[in-house]
Amino acid sequence: MPEEISKACELHNVLKDYNTSVLKNTSTAVPIKVINAVAEHAREFDKEAWFTFQDMKKTYNSVRWKPMEAVLKRIKMNNRFTELFGLMHNNRSNRIITEFGLSDKYQVQNELDQEETSLPIMWRIFYDPLLCKVKQANYSQEYKLTAA
Repeated sequence: MPEEISKACELHNVLKDYNTSVLKNTSTAVPIKVINAVAEHAREFDKEAWFTFQDMKKTYNSVRWKPMEAVLKRIKMNNRFTELFGLMHNNRSNRIITEFGLSDKYQVQNELDQEETSLPIMWRIFYDPLLCKVKQANYSQEYKLTAA
């Protein structure tokens, strides 16, 4: 499934600027070089530079299904795919394997699991509008974020 999602994102130009690093033939090298250059410039000229990072491990389980469904509709993802993806993430239960056997079942929240293989691309699709808005705001007076 991640392959199909990536193809759709590439074909329809869904992800913008630096948010494309999860797509085939892309890399995080350019954003890392930009951050390094800004940090070096700030250090050399004794200026303040602020960077914001997000721990990807913490973000995955923070995306609930309903907002994700809305995002998939926003990018006009195939309805059958959206329904299938929804079935995979809603009304589920889990059990844990312990040294004493299986635990009792418990209801899983309707959100994306960290172990889901499609999550890197889904995370980027979900947060793309926010990242584009931040780029448009261009809060920096000396540095401009641009895509190469």
